[in-house]
Amino acid sequence: MKQQEQELINEIFDAIGNPVNRKSSAETDSLISFYYRNNPDGSVRWIWPADNSLPVFLKFYNIASSKAKLLSFLIRLAFKMKCQKWFASGKISLGFKNENQLVFERMMGQQWAIFTGTAGVNRTALFYGKGIFYKIPVGIAAKEILLNEFQILETLNKNSFVDLRIPDVEYKHGVLLQTDVFSKGKQMPSLTDTHWQSLYQLAQVNNEKIKVSSWKGWEEIQTNLEAVEQINDDRIPSLLVNRLKQLKNTISKEAYISVGLCHGDFTPWNMKVNEESLSLIDWELYSPQQPLFFDSFHFIYQQAVLVDHVSNDELDKRLANSLENSIAWKLKEENAVDLKLHYQLYLLYTISYYLERYSRQDNWHVQINWSFAQWLNSVSKELISGNMATCREIVIQDMFEWLRPKRYAALKWVCENPELLSEESDIDFCVDKQTSVSIKQYLKQHPLVNRVRENRKSFMSNYSVLFRDHGFLSIDAIWNIKRKDNVMVSAENLLDSAVLSPFGVKIPSVEYDFLYTWLFYLLNHASVPERYQAHFKNYPASQQQFLENRFIKSLNMPVQEVAELFHYKSEINKNMNEVISRMPENKGISKIKNKIGYLIDTLKQPFSRKGFVITFSGVDGAGKSTVIENVKHQIEKKYRRKVVVLRHRPALLPMLSAWKEGREAAEQKAAERLPRQGKNKSLFSSLLRFGYYYADYLLGQFVVHFKYVRRGYVVLYDRYYFDFINDGKRSNIVLPAKFTSWWYAFLLKPRYNFFLYADAETILKRKKEMDAPTIKALTKEYITLFNAMGDTYTNSKYIPIQNEVLSQTLHLILQQVKKEAI
Repeated sequence: MKQQEQELINEIFDAIGNPVNRKSSAETDSLISFYYRNNPDGSVRWIWPADNSLPVFLKFYNIASSKAKLLSFLIRLAFKMKCQKWFASGKISLGFKNENQLVFERMMGQQWAIFTGTAGVNRTALFYGKGIFYKIPVGIAAKEILLNEFQILETLNKNSFVDLRIPDVEYKHGVLLQTDVFSKGKQMPSLTDTHWQSLYQLAQVNNEKIKVSSWKGWEEIQTNLEAVEQINDDRIPSLLVNRLKQLKNTISKEAYISVGLCHGDFTPWNMKVNEESLSLIDWELYSPQQPLFFDSFHFIYQQAVLVDHVSNDELDKRLANSLENSIAWKLKEENAVDLKLHYQLYLLYTISYYLERYSRQDNWHVQINWSFAQWLNSVSKELISGNMATCREIVIQDMFEWLRPKRYAALKWVCENPELLSEESDIDFCVDKQTSVSIKQYLKQHPLVNRVRENRKSFMSNYSVLFRDHGFLSIDAIWNIKRKDNVMVSAENLLDSAVLSPFGVKIPSVEYDFLYTWLFYLLNHASVPERYQAHFKNYPASQQQFLENRFIKSLNMPVQEVAELFHYKSEINKNMNEVISRMPENKGISKIKNKIGYLIDTLKQPFSRKGFVITFSGVDGAGKSTVIENVKHQIEKKYRRKVVVLRHRPALLPMLSAWKEGREAAEQKAAERLPRQGKNKSLFSSLLRFGYYYADYLLGQFVVHFKYVRRGYVVLYDRYYFDFINDGKRSNIVLPAKFTSWWYAFLLKPRYNFFLYADAETILKRKKEMDAPTIKALTKEYITLFNAMGDTYTNSKYIPIQNEVLSQTLHLILQQVKKEAI
């Protein structure tokens, strides 16, 4: 046992009137043996006399979970078998003066135990004996809290609560004595009617409706946040403090809240349920007026985070389910509680309170980091739900904070602040292989990430990240900076040069920042984009001169200034390829490895990311063209996929009229002609026309599959085969729908099929190419067809969408295709 722990135990015995004799005398002292049990960090948790026949220290243990119940049973069994030493972490002996020990035994009996308390500025030790808890302060802050609890309990005991048991109290020489109201009952891990009934009673005390600005806690939140910022403790996540401030700024001080009496530490281990009564202890954090539901939020948080270690989703589920209780609903309705506002105030008040206290605490227990992780997630979700941030923005900020102690460099980084990264920007990192793997694991475990897809190559991994709100981010983790089979920049040298920017992002030195960006475009036969040119042109004159000496004079470039290097020139490209070929990384065995890696990457590429087909159907005026244009843009920019748009069919075979008029003339004529104007009524002619176009689908689908789908393209069809079934007149074909529908079975089925429709009046406002009865009839037939197709071909999706509001239509479409798209 450490000296510090020994001294703490001495202080506890001193406080309860049986001081340890530091200078033992065998003639006058009683020497008592004790067992003790340690916390996971090695500090002493419980201590009890070695001759105890009962595990009295379980009075301090939360036995709400199944695991805790099992451990409690095993401990009791060990004591019954007189094998308690198996549970103990160690054994010590302490000396006491005989006269003090005799008095102590008369007061406490033979069966007692000590809990040394949870480390922190509010640390309070507990001694239990003969039905009395002795709360002993460890530190000045704890003394004030215990005195406050004594005064509170004296006041509360004057109230006539129904089925709510509160301990009787006495305050002696700085120690708070409380009667044991825990002798009967069970600790419950979730809120029951009994809990809610007590919460309902407490809410009636000092109950009123006030403005947020009138609530005392509003100022305390600000004071605590300012104190945390002034202390500037590196252990406290700056992101958490910033997001708390951001959340606080979203709340109106003029909003009304319902307040009432609050226990302050309403947790499963501070209460027991006995039939229909609740025994409640540890009132030191009591408040006469807090927003209603604070205690219930705290109960759920503490059990979920500190005991059950549940996911963020499970915590949200518990919060929602608890409020379905009839008594909770009654409390909400009677007081017109804005639950979202009260929940946000709970987060602000509780987190800021504990952050301020933790910042004054030297040694932290592991539960603090558990709380930090959950608090950060919860506050982030509130910002997202309030449209103050997106999942993408939150995860990017979290990721850079997580990366801070790691070896990395952000490439082509010109936005400076991660919070300002545009929605369409990717992130490129230079890392080592291990960090690349860690990035993937971090993203997959982040509660705001829905899915991570990896496309691995010999020199890098690309991570396509889909977020909970359907946002997207593409990340390149590069450990060998190559273009084809040549290393163009030394990754080791670039990483060694990295420095931390004022916004907390590690970026390469001026030399490697310029070199990587310049070569990235030069070796791909392209000029440097304007935004990167502007970035380098903003460098100070001294750095501009350095770049000129490094990349113009020393390499004998045929230009006069750095700005000229931004524009692609074949002679510069040739010059740099020669320089690169002489690098050690591109010679000998390394050269062979590079070529093999490039060959393998090339062979794998057609199989690494398969594309898929989306079709759009609908009568003219349903808005297909606008939707297709927007979907194409979203898939290209948001999901970084190549997209090709095909009109009606694969077009392996030209239009029939093209054989006579030429392809371009036939297409031009078809575009100018109104649809459904053909005069054909011949069955034979219709069969020939259908057979010709069906051959195009049958043969052309394989061309589309291998030319586009197998190479990772997303194929968008503007109209598809379904027109032959329901609207053959468009193609001058008159055949039964059952006949044309039967042949669809032999075609490859597109992954997604969307039928866009609107009411006849809306369509006629857009285009007057059909009458209202025809529009209604076609719409009904298409919806019937799509429902039947969906039942028959379950591996594809056939989805009718009423296209009234473009943003809603796009949301529904992208929500369906997002998993395939990444």
